[in-house]
Amino acid sequence: MRKCLACGLLLLIVYVTTAQKDFLADSLRKDLSISHTDASKANALAALAAYYGGVDEKLSKSYGDQAMEVAELSRDRKLIATTWLKAGFRLLNKPGVANNMAIAMDCFQQAEKVARDSDLEDELGFAYVGMARVARGSGDYGQALNYNNLALSVASTSGNDSLKVTAYNSMGYTYRYRNEKLLAFRHHLDALNVAELSGRDPLLALAYHALADFYVAIEEYDKAIDYEMKVMAIDRKAGNKYALLDDYNNTGKIFVRKKQSDLALSLYEKSIALADSLHYISYKLNPYLDIANMYFNNDETLKGMAYLNDHPEIKDWFIRTGIGFFLDEGYGSIYSLLGKYDSAYYYFKRAEPEIEQKANPFGKYDFYRQFGDFYKSKGDYKTAITYYLKSKAIGEDVKDIYLLETTAKNLDTLYGKAGDFRTAYSYNVAYNQYKDSLRNLAKEADLLKLEVDNDNKRHERLAREEEERVHRRHNIQYMGFTAGIVTLFIVLVMLGFFMVSPRTIRALGFFSFIFLFEFIILLADKQIHEWTHGEPWKILLIKIFLAAGLLPLHHWLEHKVIHYLNTRRKFVPGKALFKLKKEVPSTAVE
Repeated sequence: MRKCLACGLLLLIVYVTTAQKDFLADSLRKDLSISHTDASKANALAALAAYYGGVDEKLSKSYGDQAMEVAELSRDRKLIATTWLKAGFRLLNKPGVANNMAIAMDCFQQAEKVARDSDLEDELGFAYVGMARVARGSGDYGQALNYNNLALSVASTSGNDSLKVTAYNSMGYTYRYRNEKLLAFRHHLDALNVAELSGRDPLLALAYHALADFYVAIEEYDKAIDYEMKVMAIDRKAGNKYALLDDYNNTGKIFVRKKQSDLALSLYEKSIALADSLHYISYKLNPYLDIANMYFNNDETLKGMAYLNDHPEIKDWFIRTGIGFFLDEGYGSIYSLLGKYDSAYYYFKRAEPEIEQKANPFGKYDFYRQFGDFYKSKGDYKTAITYYLKSKAIGEDVKDIYLLETTAKNLDTLYGKAGDFRTAYSYNVAYNQYKDSLRNLAKEADLLKLEVDNDNKRHERLAREEEERVHRRHNIQYMGFTAGIVTLFIVLVMLGFFMVSPRTIRALGFFSFIFLFEFIILLADKQIHEWTHGEPWKILLIKIFLAAGLLPLHHWLEHKVIHYLNTRRKFVPGKALFKLKKEVPSTAVE
């Protein structure tokens, strides 16, 4: 199912906080020093706490405590709730540490209480999103679903599009963990719809990234890459080089899954080069670990080990941030695969106490399974069974059929080698049952892909129909404008046949020409935006030249036409007939 070493090190990647900006520390401290309001001080302290979250845990906690103190003393309920939320999400940067998850849940509960008591709708919604994320990380998907429903209930009455997109995506993630992927997909589409209607690129990027994750989960890697490329395009357009670091890494991981290691390596190296150019030294830990995992996933253990040894800053970071036990677990797996059992045992035993104390259920499962594999490789089947029974218990707690299938398969083998054939048979039966269930899930996954494809086509069809409706509505309006302009000018010309006040002609002429030239500018606007791709300085420059040409033309034409209509011979009904009668001889009339 999953490679031993890959599990350990892939688990480690999530603990590297995103985009640690080494050189920002001074800038953040400067922001703090010039902060004069409670809100600015609390926000600056929270930013410093987030920055040091992946660098210095004690300092991070110190800044976080200071931010909370400032917020509490301000008695500003919105600031208090927001500060609790920031603390909770900061702790979720290391979700594999069980203690962090518990503290994060407490932070979200505090935010929920303040928000509920003070009628802070948006903060209440984000608190439920955070609680759902903690529940998912703990394997309690039922509780996560409850929190997600509460978040969506709040978001439905809120005018905050960010909350709506986040709540829909969070529900999508929860359904995905529950293996209800079609429901997950529909919620991600709901998030995309909100983002598209908002017209805000940051929200579109969130929706696209969630859909990319979804397609990775159902192994539709090309579609996942398409969405990640859309995120990349948004960040390039915005000039957000820092976000591009994650874009390169995320896309690289998908290419690894596609077994296109050369493309993945190219993207990782782009991320490293960009981090160097931006002086984001600590961010490079992300692509470094991704590259190492790529080698381990490809069964290039020695190459992966050499890469880790060539980048000692990875080891320093794990030790400095207090999660060195995960690195020990990784080294234990590596040495076990290499057959260096004494070294493997040393690292596994050193990691075990802290894994059991600090890791979340999934972290513990991976450790027990890997330590069980170590003892199986050594031939110590009794001890291997002990560790696999521990991993089985975790699989049952989180109700993960993939974990249970792996443990049943290994326990079948281990009990057989230990001579307990009756127990081995019972696990063989369980393994085949889990295998059948997974086969059924695979069939369901194939059907899901068809349903997702149909939903996609339906979504695209509805979007196309809406675009056509908008286009048709706009065309009707343009036709109406054209008819209006033509009518105005016909009326203006007809006024020349009657004795009408020059002031009336000037007023109608002024309005007619204003209508005409504004219509011309309206037609030009769409083409200008296509030519300039929405670049403000280009639009401004073109409009300056356009105005410089149209304005004098407008005044000249208006003056000429109105002057002509005011000075031409007028026709007065009745008067012409009287003149005709006067000129005809009386005999002719008789």
